[in-house]
Amino acid sequence: MDHETKSDPLAEEVNSICEEIIGVEVHQIMWVKFPDKDTPELIENNNNKLIGNMIEKLMFHQLSEKMGDKFRQGKKNSPPDFYLGEFEYEIKAYGKSPGFDVANYSSYIDQLCENLERKMLMTKYIIFNYGCFSDGSFVINNFQ
Repeated sequence: MDHETKSDPLAEEVNSICEEIIGVEVHQIMWVKFPDKDTPELIENNNNKLIGNMIEKLMFHQLSEKMGDKFRQGKKNSPPDFYLGEFEYEIKAYGKSPGFDVANYSSYIDQLCENLERKMLMTKYIIFNYGCFSDGSFVINNFQ
């Protein structure tokens, strides 16, 4: 592999799929029924990591449906989130302000040391912004 940036031939298709989910509202309702109570309770769940995982699952669904054999999912809990052809894709999500992967900084540095060229030239990042509602649901506002 030479050291120049390669163009992802599937980038336009991925971009189009991302545009389709702008405005999607996701309702993450969790009803909990305790043994000592007669009725279940609604528990709000605005956990940023959970929201990021839900967006990743939504993208997995959309990409696998529309890209077929060109698409494959990465290993759970390790980068990348998925592969399209020879490119790796990572999904990131944030609410009010970006702050993802700060806790995983040393892991990211290790990945750069292992394969700088792949991480810098062949990994694409899709970054979603979302807004939360008081009922625990969220809406996907935008992506980059």
